[in-house]
Parts: sequence; C-alpha cells; structure tokens
Amino acid sequence: MAKTTLLSNGTIVGTDGTTHASHVGQLFFDQNLIDHVELVQPYTRNTQPITLNKDDWFLQEEAKGMDPIVKYRLLGDSWEDGIFAWIALGIDPAVDKKIIPAAVKIGEGGVAR
Repeated sequence: MAKTTLLSNGTIVGTDGTTHASHVGQLFFDQNLIDHVELVQPYTRNTQPITLNKDDWFLQEEAKGMDPIVKYRLLGDSWEDGIFAWIALGIDPAVDKKIIPAAVKIGEGGVAR
C-alpha cells in the first residue's frame, strides 16, 4: 500500500506526490430531506441550483446495485432541531487506487487540477 503524509492542514497526500485511497464515493440523501433542509438557515442562502434525485445520473447508477440513500431520523419535532443520519459502507483497505482529485488544498492555498 502507498505511504501517505499528513499535511499540517489536515489533508493527506501520497509520499510520491499523488493521492491514494481505498474508496472514493458519494453519499445521497432522500429528496424529501433535501427539500426540507433547503428551507432552513443557512441553506436558504444557497444560490446553486439543486439537482433533483430523479435527475441525478450518479444516483441512478448507484441505485442499480444497492440502496445508496442515507437513512435518517429527526432529532426533535422540527427540521431545525437537526437529524441523526447513518449508512453502512464496506471498504476493502487492501485496495490501493491512485486518485486524481479535482482540486487539492496544500498549505493555505488550493491547487486546481
């Protein structure tokens, strides 16, 4: 397995200047949860368009082989009280893949790839 170095900013890079990982993936949330959270501060200030789950190609691909939706419960009587969320993942730590991130934070600056 590739050796890694922990940088002072909390990021990890490979000692050979590349980044390695056992798994890279995404988590997906129920559309009902997304819709409700978007109505709560600070998310009401979000100016980026929302991709609906039904239009999310990545979600549709993941859903072919498993249920990729994070399970959740409200912590109180309202969305503002927060949620408790969980998902089970199986990761093989013996897998070592070289990954190329879209951007890397090194020190106090970022490096776009």
